[in-house]
Amino acid sequence: MIQKAIKYILTNDATFSAAIGTYTLDGTATTMKKIFPGGYAPQGATLPYCTHQLNNSEPFPTKDEASDQDNDHVLVTVYADDYDEVMNLAGYVRDALDKIAATVYNTVTVNSIDFVRWNDGFMISGEKPVFFYEIEFECFNVK
Repeated sequence: MIQKAIKYILTNDATFSAAIGTYTLDGTATTMKKIFPGGYAPQGATLPYCTHQLNNSEPFPTKDEASDQDNDHVLVTVYADDYDEVMNLAGYVRDALDKIAATVYNTVTVNSIDFVRWNDGFMISGEKPVFFYEIEFECFNVK
């Protein structure tokens, strides 16, 4: 469920939201922010864009009762055709999510989100490089 909170937070962060832009769904008039779940962007999505995915989820153990919290690791990846732009986007993601206030985001109770690590890279798409930053966060949330 943490993915719902991640998308909500990024969509509602003014700086990141303005920088990432919008996408029009094929054959519709529906527009949405270019923040895609499952680590996958639909064909036709233009750069820059962002994906997010659950990398790992473990229950937060208690001694005598079933766990009521999960410890999730989420990977947020930003893509752009310019290295400076992808660095800026990664910084906006970190600013939006790291140490965010504990509250309910899009029906998900989030206790904490902490930056863990990031790394950069590139891949070739056609004849052009596409730069990316992968940003990992550890999230404690009520299941």
